[in-house]
Amino acid sequence: MNRLLVILIAAIAVGLLGYQQFFITGKISQITSNVVSIEKTDLYRIQDNAEQPLSEGDVLKRGEVIKTTDGFALIQLDETKIALSERTEIQLVREREDGKAEIKLIGGRIVSSGP
Repeated sequence: MNRLLVILIAAIAVGLLGYQQFFITGKISQITSNVVSIEKTDLYRIQDNAEQPLSEGDVLKRGEVIKTTDGFALIQLDETKIALSERTEIQLVREREDGKAEIKLIGGRIVSSGP
């Protein structure tokens, strides 16, 4: 009886992880953004508690935290351009039901333009 219960719990756990990986994570992880321009600032990707410098044309992916220093940067997400002012941090969070990406403003200011 105990062995059957353990097997059942393991099967459910594997099924839930598979569902998350295939249906949720697979779709969301496709969200990307491009760095369009960087002016008078350093733009960083925060990964594993370390800052990695970004350049124009770099691709940003879901879950990444992006940070500016003293100037501002412009990124493009879908058809929307997002200006990050100085000392701003954002994160690409998820894809909404309408197919548009959603960002999280961690700190600072942003301005967006587009449809």
